[in-house]
Amino acid sequence: PPSSLSSSSTTIASKNNSIHLRDSDVTFIRGEISSLDHPGNTAYQKVVTNHKTTYANARSLKEKLQIARSIVSSCITQNRRFLECDDDDDDNNNNQGGIGIIPPSLGSVKWKKVED
Repeated sequence: PPSSLSSSSTTIASKNNSIHLRDSDVTFIRGEISSLDHPGNTAYQKVVTNHKTTYANARSLKEKLQIARSIVSSCITQNRRFLECDDDDDDNNNNQGGIGIIPPSLGSVKWKKVED
């Protein structure tokens, strides 16, 4: 089904393809900048917060995993993607001395999808 999520996006070129960073995407990033202000991360945090009590009251690891998987599945159903910084892309470390410091804005990061 079509999603009501924002279609706003930033085109991020990668070596073999382009990843369009959308407002609905959940980003995982290390470094000096925060991805928490990204709209997709904000929405994801709300979903996680809504499940916090249920997760805390789960009696087994199996129940906790089911809750976590249901959150991820729900996000994917809503056309959200989980993206991480493409550490294999030289441009993400360009002019950083090769130490892996992330560029100063999410728009300058090259992305790849997080695999299962």
